[in-house]
Amino acid sequence: MPAAYLTGLPELYDWTPSGTARVRSHQDQSDRAVGTPKLLVCHDLAGGYTKGDLEEEGGSDANNYLISHAWHTIDTFVYFSHRLVTIPPLGWIAAAHLHGTKVLGTFITEWAEGGALCEQLFASPEAAETAAGQLSRIAVHHGFDGWLLNIENTLSEAAITNLLHFIRVMTEQAHGMDPSGTILWYDAVTMEGKLEWQDTLSPLNAPFFQACDGLFVNYSWKAETPAQAAAAALASGRPETDVYMGIDVYGRNTYGGGGMDCDVAIKAALAAGLSVALFAPGWVWEHGDRDRWRDRDQEFWDRILAAWPHRPPTATSLPFSSCFNPGHGSDWWHQGALAWQRPWWSIGRQSQQPIFFKRTIGPFTAEISDKQPWSGGASLRITGDDCHNMMSKRPVLSCSGWRFLCKKLYQKALDSHGPSAPAQPAATESGMDHTKVLVYDLSCCSGTGAEETPPSENVMAPDHPSSSQAIRHEPAAQAGRASMIPWISGSWHVQPSALGITGWTMTSVWLNCSMLAEPSGSSKEALTSYLGEIAIKYAPVAI
Repeated sequence: MPAAYLTGLPELYDWTPSGTARVRSHQDQSDRAVGTPKLLVCHDLAGGYTKGDLEEEGGSDANNYLISHAWHTIDTFVYFSHRLVTIPPLGWIAAAHLHGTKVLGTFITEWAEGGALCEQLFASPEAAETAAGQLSRIAVHHGFDGWLLNIENTLSEAAITNLLHFIRVMTEQAHGMDPSGTILWYDAVTMEGKLEWQDTLSPLNAPFFQACDGLFVNYSWKAETPAQAAAAALASGRPETDVYMGIDVYGRNTYGGGGMDCDVAIKAALAAGLSVALFAPGWVWEHGDRDRWRDRDQEFWDRILAAWPHRPPTATSLPFSSCFNPGHGSDWWHQGALAWQRPWWSIGRQSQQPIFFKRTIGPFTAEISDKQPWSGGASLRITGDDCHNMMSKRPVLSCSGWRFLCKKLYQKALDSHGPSAPAQPAATESGMDHTKVLVYDLSCCSGTGAEETPPSENVMAPDHPSSSQAIRHEPAAQAGRASMIPWISGSWHVQPSALGITGWTMTSVWLNCSMLAEPSGSSKEALTSYLGEIAIKYAPVAI
């Protein structure tokens, strides 16, 4: 059984590791520059642990909620429920880490029952250390990065003292287990032991803030609060980015109203240099017609992304590979062939997602489409239209993936990495200069790259990266591959000059593509621009 929650102290104290420990994927973490505001997402959906979350293979509801293209903006992901100890499901850990996002579990006590638990948990420094040690071991075993601590009940004076010791021990252990280890405190109980949300950084919650990595401020703040909170953080010797202004997407007493207007509060926090904690973006799934939740999700994140910059790319070396599988589908495809037909959902099988769900540049549009998947349930589809050179509304290129070579990228890699730069691929086609180019793989073409074994009906295939792992795909070596440039089912080949795009070569277009006319004029310029943007967003070095 995958990771699940713990509901009481006996379960916490008796917990011991079982099964194989999960190793965090250090190389996939992609922090913003020091001093840059960060975006935290607290995932509270239908009480937590929805259908599919607790199953290694996922579930059968392809319409279940998940995060896709927004990962590249989210710095920290908190899996939340109202259980005492919320352990993030393995699939969510895998998907978040794959995109460079930290993952936190939740430790929460609430109301009268929570108060009684806390008096036991924090009865002495030794008791606090015991609880802290168990929580740290749970995080290490399951491969996530730390905890959100949420004490929403009154406490005695003695318990407050030992609670502070607990937070300090938790933070020290989190940093000791990994440099990315993180402990955050939620603004609820005060140093006086009262349950009084401060809605800012104040003297009544500042000692908790000083004992850990950051403060998750409650949602009921006002227009003037961000500037006050930033000043308080700086006065205490901490960067203002360690303060996360809470925003409830449901809009409960939230500045800006929440919902589709969450960007109002986000902009206010950013203006003061603060970070943001976005609570329950699954609102788009729970609120309104569920069959159209993806449309609302796209609108919601489009507004967030317009206000919040992307993180640096997670790719630290090239080639980079993805088949763009979003983690759900109406059926499962394997190497371009239909493997079986039934709805499925498994966020742990998600592959690297683009920074957009759909984007148009010039006459070309790229979008995640379930029409012609290569592996999993969807792929990246590119269509174009050039009114000057082609018949109106006819697609220029439609494919599930492509491979292209860029001399500029390889030279930049050499300049930046020196001897550690990836080796140059050998020439495989006459007329192609492979001596100064770098394969930049956005496909799983011709049997290489980001392929996935179809999931079995009941168990995970042993040779497939399970949802408990942070998946990184590497393409196979290119040397000696005579069929490197299949175009239209491999029936003919296209030399670099056929496209006439200066500085770029497209190759290994997957078999279900169609070129109705060679791009020319404005189409060539738009295609060059489009590929350039993809490279900039995913490459570890800028062009």
